[in-house]
Amino acid sequence: MERKMEKVPPETHHLVRKQSVFTFVDHAKDKSKEKPKPTNFRKTLKKIRKFNTIIAFVFLILYIGGGAALFWQIESKSDMNFEKYKEELIDKSKKLYKSLAPSKCAPLQPSDNEENNKCLKKIYDLLMDSNPSKHIRTYLDGLAYVLTCITTIGYGQLVCYTIAGKMVTVIYVIIGIALTIYVLRHNGKIALKVCNWALGVVARCIRICGNNKVNVRMTVTKSFILLFVFWILGALGIASYEKFVFWDAIYFSFSTFSTVGFGDLVPTSHVSGAIIFTLHFIDLSLLSMVFVLVHQTMENHYMKVLELLDEGYQKYTTELNTGTTTNLQSPGGSKRNLDMMTTAREKS
Repeated sequence: MERKMEKVPPETHHLVRKQSVFTFVDHAKDKSKEKPKPTNFRKTLKKIRKFNTIIAFVFLILYIGGGAALFWQIESKSDMNFEKYKEELIDKSKKLYKSLAPSKCAPLQPSDNEENNKCLKKIYDLLMDSNPSKHIRTYLDGLAYVLTCITTIGYGQLVCYTIAGKMVTVIYVIIGIALTIYVLRHNGKIALKVCNWALGVVARCIRICGNNKVNVRMTVTKSFILLFVFWILGALGIASYEKFVFWDAIYFSFSTFSTVGFGDLVPTSHVSGAIIFTLHFIDLSLLSMVFVLVHQTMENHYMKVLELLDEGYQKYTTELNTGTTTNLQSPGGSKRNLDMMTTAREKS
C-alpha cells in the first residue's frame, strides 16, 4: 500500500485508498462472471467523454452568443420605453433650463430640443450620464446582460423591460448557471493540473540547484494565497483601466469576483466589461480549484479512516478464525474499540 502511495501525487491518494479499503468485499464477488463487451455506441460515447470539457466550453460560448442575440431582438421592441425615458429627461432638462439665469442661456423656445440648443443639450447629457439608460439596445448590451446573468453577478445596469424578456431570462438563467457550473467544475481540475505543472517546473529548477528533496505540490493553503493574490492584481488592473481609486478597485474587484455585484460601481464600457469578465472567469476557475482541493483533502482523510477500520476489521476476523490473539495496532478510538471486542471474546 505504501509503495503504491509513493508512486502517485498527493491529490490522487484518495483514489488509491478506494482500491484498498474494504477489500474483503471483493472476495465475495463472483469473479467467474465476465463483463459484456461494450457496443460500438458505448465505445463512441467513451471517446466523446474525453472531450466533454471542450465540448461544454464551446457550447457555453454558443449559448452566450445566442442568448445575447435573443435578448437584443426581444428588448429592441421596447424602444418605445426608451423614447419615453428620453422624453422624461428632456422635460427635466427644460425645467432646469428655465431655472438658469437668462444671461447664461437664451430664453427657451417651444421648438428647442437637445439637438438645436447647446445649453439644453449640456443639461440633457449631464442627466443622461448621472442616470444612464438600462435598456438593451445593441448586441453588445445583450452580451453584457447575458454575462452578468450566467455568472450571477447581476450589476443591474442592464435589465429587461418587456414581459417576454423577463420570462425568457428566468429560463435562460436556470440553464446558463447550470452549464457554467459544469464548465467551471472541469476548469478547476484543469487549473489544478496547470498549477501542479508550474510548481513541478519550479521544483525541478530547485533540485538542479542542489536540493534534491524538494517536492512542491498545490495545497489548499497555496490555492487560497493564489486566489488572494489574483484578486489584488485584478484590482490593480481595474484601478488603472477604469480610473478607480485603489480602495474602490479593491471593493469592486471583491464584489465582482465573489459574484455579489452590488451595482454601485460598474464597468464604464463594453471593452472594460469584456476584460473584467475574462478576469472573473479565471477567478471562478481558481475558486473551483480551491473547492476541488478541499474536496480531495476531506475525501483523502475520510478514506484514510476507512482504511484503518478495514485493517482493524481484517485483523479481528483473522483472530476469530484462527483462535489466536494478535496485538492490534489500529490507532485512536478504533484500537480501543477493537481491544474491548477482543477482551470480551476471550472472557466468553
